[in-house]
Amino acid sequence: MIREIRAIGDSLRIIIPENVPGVDQPNIGVVVSEDQTVFIDCGNSPNYLHSVLAELDSTLPGPISYIIYTHHHWDPRADSC
Repeated sequence: MIREIRAIGDSLRIIIPENVPGVDQPNIGVVVSEDQTVFIDCGNSPNYLHSVLAELDSTLPGPISYIIYTHHHWDPRADSC
């Protein structure tokens, strides 16, 4: 489900999903510091989010501390992240 994890500097990653015809999946931003992780949005389904977490799990410095939830549509509820 993930096409690319693009690092932008030392602390920002952009999760870019595969391009699947008829499926609209948003990018996800991940900000990391020494001991915490902040997600900018969570994707558009639990499956997408879980694939992102599985891909990133070994590289995250700590638990997800905050979620910046930018809009009400497409993403799962913020408490499911």
